[in-house]
Amino acid sequence: MLDCLAKNADDLSSCDRPVADALERDDPQELAVREVEGAAMVDLNDLICTDHTCPAVVGNVVVYRDSHHLTETYARLLSDDMGTRIDKVLGGS
Repeated sequence: MLDCLAKNADDLSSCDRPVADALERDDPQELAVREVEGAAMVDLNDLICTDHTCPAVVGNVVVYRDSHHLTETYARLLSDDMGTRIDKVLGGS
């Protein structure tokens, strides 16, 4: 990802990935949640991807450090939303 961004500094969106390529169809985490009674999954994909694209950069923050891992900076930006969603799953507000 970083190589793509460096090569395409004038058009960062050329490094975006289609959702179908970026997200696994049979996500092992989703499969595990279905198998474990009482398990729940906190999905943040809507904060990482749009309906069709997973952008390489949001605002001025690089989203991915490689093909499957978020940068630490982008992950930190998601932390408040993640906390809210975890609270909701656990029965909080």
